[in-house]
Amino acid sequence: MLSLPLPQTQAQQKIPPSEDDPLSSLHLLADILDDKPLEVDYDANVFGHGSEVPIYLNSQDVRELASGTQELNISIIQLWTMYMSGVSNKLGRSDDYGFIEPQSIHESNDFEHINMSLIRSFGRGKKISFLPYISGRHWQLLVMSVQDNYALWFCSLHRPPPTQLKQAIDCSIPASMMMGGRSIVNSRKIAWISLKIQDYYTSS
Repeated sequence: MLSLPLPQTQAQQKIPPSEDDPLSSLHLLADILDDKPLEVDYDANVFGHGSEVPIYLNSQDVRELASGTQELNISIIQLWTMYMSGVSNKLGRSDDYGFIEPQSIHESNDFEHINMSLIRSFGRGKKISFLPYISGRHWQLLVMSVQDNYALWFCSLHRPPPTQLKQAIDCSIPASMMMGGRSIVNSRKIAWISLKIQDYYTSS
């Protein structure tokens, strides 16, 4: 089972790690969290800016993850993002990969909020950025390179990228370049590429 960057509480220490049966570990964790949600300690700079927004993991979140068929709460996606950031750091690739906090670009936010979040994130100068995005209760993933002018869109339901997100991306990139002292004279618009992926549960 993948080791998430969670604080080692007394409750967590009761959960035996199991690579052979990770689902059992998830169900055990869910049972423990029935009593009280777990507040996750994390490095606020993972997403490129200080954050005091608490992240809580509760039993329902874990059971939804274990089911494999239910919509995942944003806290699970935040934990995945933090885990992947930790992996890239251990591999010495922290300058290459950036991860954008999904709550900051949530579809319920207004355009200006999303735009400013993207400007700050792209201003970090990462080669590749990962943007988990939820649209219509469905999680999608955008992987993009500002340097190479491409955006790869992953959606198991084959939905196109939301117009609001595309507009925010197109507006935020030139602004982030100017903030970083880079010229936008020869900059090109991002090429959006929607990749066809297969949904395991609908195809099996």
